[in-house]
Amino acid sequence: MKTEIHKYGGTSLGTIQRIKNLIKNLSTNIHSKKIIIISAIYGHTNQLIKIFKKTHYNPNSKEAATIITLGEILAAALTTALIKTHTTIKTTFKTAWQIPIITHTHNHINTIKYVNIKSLKTTIKKYKIVIICGFQGTNKHQFLTKLDRGGSDTTALIITHVLKQRTCQLYKDVKGIHSLDPNKYKNTKSYQQINYKTLIELASIGSRIVNINTLYIAFKKHITIALKYSFENYKYTKTYTHISHKSTMVKLIHSSNMLLITIKHNINNLLKTINNKNITLSFLKATNNTLKILTSKEEANKLHQQLSHTKIQKVVCISIIGIGLHNCKKYSYTILKELNKNNISTYEINISETIVKIITHRKLEVKTIKIIRKIVKI
Repeated sequence: MKTEIHKYGGTSLGTIQRIKNLIKNLSTNIHSKKIIIISAIYGHTNQLIKIFKKTHYNPNSKEAATIITLGEILAAALTTALIKTHTTIKTTFKTAWQIPIITHTHNHINTIKYVNIKSLKTTIKKYKIVIICGFQGTNKHQFLTKLDRGGSDTTALIITHVLKQRTCQLYKDVKGIHSLDPNKYKNTKSYQQINYKTLIELASIGSRIVNINTLYIAFKKHITIALKYSFENYKYTKTYTHISHKSTMVKLIHSSNMLLITIKHNINNLLKTINNKNITLSFLKATNNTLKILTSKEEANKLHQQLSHTKIQKVVCISIIGIGLHNCKKYSYTILKELNKNNISTYEINISETIVKIITHRKLEVKTIKIIRKIVKI
């Protein structure tokens, strides 16, 4: 019998009614077995983190991992109970240590190294639906471990790979990939297909649709991701590896809460801090004993003690993502010409194979986006 791999995020499980809607979706195709990877119910992980912080104990300890991953166990058990209450479908759930899903730790980051396929297949033979706690692993001492950000997506992709399946269905609270955020802009384009290179570029500049580490796994293992909307039947976005030679404009992302920081003193110390604290940079440029970095306000706060003699500018980073952009001189030239014509000054403009990145003053954000949308028609 065919096996489907689904993954549901925390928002999909936000209420009992949403879980019931999930069950309705699972009941539609009775001709396939389903492996369901579950995240914690929306907000529960943050609550558990707050509870543990009150202990003032090591956040990387086994005690922390045990408490923080309780959210997935609660969600899995609750979903299983509701399926058994409202259907006759034979269902069970498994935690990471029951399968087990073995992780390896390096620099406090846990990665999945082994899944007991024999144990998993035995469970699949007995049940029509098997619910697995995402975001979890277990170490050689049989203590629960927590995966990094996007850990439930990672669990889903690894399970898809070990079961030799070709497609993983990720259910999200967004309606696939759009040219702009449809919650903020009207008449946006939706895409039913997107290649991995473009999606990885989106993730690298802050799009939270799919975690970048998950995308690397899917790309490496040749797994197709179907991005589906949790709350209703909606045409979804599928990933693919083929890249067309034609120029394709895909998406515009704008990050408003950004700081462009210019450093002329103690550059080496600052770079060391960036590395040690694992600070995420959207841009780094070094010229003539001067370092420029672009990062979010939250990330910059980690550097506050070293930013006393620096120039800090509040900026917006507007990125146009698509394949073959470096060949689309008409777009880059027209954008620059129109920005100049409308007295919009830019701090930096970068053009690569898949992205045009424009950094300008935050107060010019709306005006700049309006000009770009008119030119590239997204």
